[in-house]
Amino acid sequence: AIPARLENVTETGYNTTLSGNGHSIRTVEHLLSALHGLGITNLLVKTDDEVPALDGSALQYCKQLREAGVRDQSASVEPISVTKTIQIGSGDEFIRIEPADHLIVDYKLDYPRPNSSCTGQCAMDWPPVTANDMNMMTVTSTMQLPHKLTVYKTANGSQIEYDGHPLYTYAGDMTPGMFTGRGMGNVWYLVSLGL
Repeated sequence: AIPARLENVTETGYNTTLSGNGHSIRTVEHLLSALHGLGITNLLVKTDDEVPALDGSALQYCKQLREAGVRDQSASVEPISVTKTIQIGSGDEFIRIEPADHLIVDYKLDYPRPNSSCTGQCAMDWPPVTANDMNMMTVTSTMQLPHKLTVYKTANGSQIEYDGHPLYTYAGDMTPGMFTGRGMGNVWYLVSLGL
C-alpha cells in the first residue's frame, strides 16, 4: 500500500505520482480531488500503476463515490491551518498558499503549444490553412460551427485550428469538393463538424 501523503509524491509534471514500497501509481490527482471534496479521508484504493483520468475532472469519481456511499468513522482528522504565505517555484512557474478567511483558488495552467509536425515538404503537399491578418486571434466561419476556430503562431505562420486540430488542404485537390487526400497514410481526414 502507498499512503496518499505528501512525502510519497514523486512526480508532478503532467500528473501526480505516488511512490512507495517499490511501486508507483500515476494520475492520482482526480481521485484525490474527489475524495477531498467529499471529505473522505480513509479509503483503500486497489489499482494497477495508474488511476484512470476519465474525463479529466473529479466529477465521475464524485458520482461513483456518492453512489457507493460514505460511512462516518470515529477517528478524526485535524485540519491544516495556513498561518503564513508559502510559495514553491518562481517566475511564471509557482504555487503559493496564503492565509485567508475562506477558500480562494486562483489557478492558471498554460502548457506551451507544440510546433506543427507538418513543415517543409509535408507543408508543400499539405498546405496549412492560415489567417491573413497576423494579429487575428480568433476567426469566424460563414456556417454555424459547434467548436471554435482559433489562430496560433506556428512554423507555418498564423495557422488556423478547429477545436485544437490544425487545418490543412491537400495540394492534389485542385477544385472545391475534391478530397483525394482523405485517409492518406491513415493520418489525414476531412474535417467534420463533430470533431
